[in-house]
This record gives sequence, C-alpha cells and structure tokens, in this order.
Amino acid sequence: MFVYSMSYPSLNEPALTIWVIQRRCFDNADFYRRWSDYKAGFGNFKEKSDFWIGNDAIHMLTRNGYNHMRIEMLRTDNELIEAEYKYFFVGDEHTEYNLTINGFTGLYGNISMQENTKIFRHFFLLTVCLRRKCSGSYHDFKSQEIIVDCLSNKTNKRANADGMKFTTIDADNDLWDYGICANICKSGWWFNFCTCGNINGLFGNEKTSIASEMRWRCSGSQDCTLKATRILIRP
Repeated sequence: MFVYSMSYPSLNEPALTIWVIQRRCFDNADFYRRWSDYKAGFGNFKEKSDFWIGNDAIHMLTRNGYNHMRIEMLRTDNELIEAEYKYFFVGDEHTEYNLTINGFTGLYGNISMQENTKIFRHFFLLTVCLRRKCSGSYHDFKSQEIIVDCLSNKTNKRANADGMKFTTIDADNDLWDYGICANICKSGWWFNFCTCGNINGLFGNEKTSIASEMRWRCSGSQDCTLKATRILIRP
C-alpha cells in the first residue's frame, strides 16, 4: 500500500507524519466513480496530480485509534477555509467504510494578491495548488463561526456524516429517499441526506448543478465554491 505522506514540524510539537488522503487542484482525476475505485484509490500521487488514496488505505491508517482530520480548502476568491476534526475513524469494507467523526473546529484565512508567495507554516497548506492558482502571502487563520460543520452536526441531516457508510454511484448507503446522493453530487462520500459539503464534487467549470459543485457551507445557506482541497490525517 502506497501512502502519500509528509513530515512537517509544527509550532509547538516535534515533527509529525501527516497522511494526505485526498487532493483536488489540477482537475486531472475523475471523482465520479464506482465503489471499486474508491476502495482501491485512484489518481496519481505525484506532485501535480489529484487523487483519492483509497478507502482500504484510509481504514488501515485509522484502524489503531482515532485520528485528527483536517480538510483544507481554497475558495475561488482565494480565501482559505479549514474544517478540522479531533476524532476520525473509518471502518473496513465489511462495515462499508462506516465513518466515525466529531470534534469540529472551523478556521479561515486569506491570500493577499499584492504580496509574494510565502507558504509553509505548521503542517498546512495546499502548497502546490497555491503556487499554481494564485500568488500571494499566507495570513494566519483566525477562528470563526462562519465555517459550518458539514460532517458531524447532529442537528442537521445534511451536515451529519457521523455513523454513515460510504456511498458511490453503484452503492447507495445514504438516507435520501429520492435517489442516490452520489449521482446528485457527482462524487463518492459518506452521504447522509446528501451534504452541505461536497469536496469530491465537480470543478466549477464542469458542474451540472449547485449540488454537484465542489463546495463547502460557509454560513447559513451560503455555499463557498472551491477550486482546491486537501484532506490530511495524523495520529
């Protein structure tokens, strides 16, 4: 099993090994796929490629206990948003990759287009994507309530993936009664009543509907359109 990993020293800790399990930036991998593809993984793990590491691999990386999970996202207006979860665990294929997730924190920052690029702080960033898609400087994140929890909000079926099995176009494990969320969102994910965050969806120039677009709910009913994402996990 190949795992794309990296070790970055954080501000207050020794070097950490971070596993990148998803990357979207270059629009060179189709994420509207079948169960077998999401099981094994797809895409290219080289620097300038999009990929999904594979559900079997994600289970192997998390099977020994709960892990921290961070979703890093670059909006189309070059604002950085992040959803971080303290507890992340994925079961094996017998459980249909059942997800356990909670402990949400939402963060945001922005890219100043007038300054030179200088990125690399903590174990953060969409480094390759930012170099390709914009120039600017990274500003520290500040905690904000406007970033919505789209994965562990127990009061909203669209924003609660905790306890859900994985759904693809040929494996309907969501709770939506009117079809398969994977077909509406054009992606595979731990859908409940579909989702308020669709980071495996289509890039903006390819979307067939708002639901199919690569996006994350930023506040209220407002969706933030995304042009790059990355999912990282660490012990």
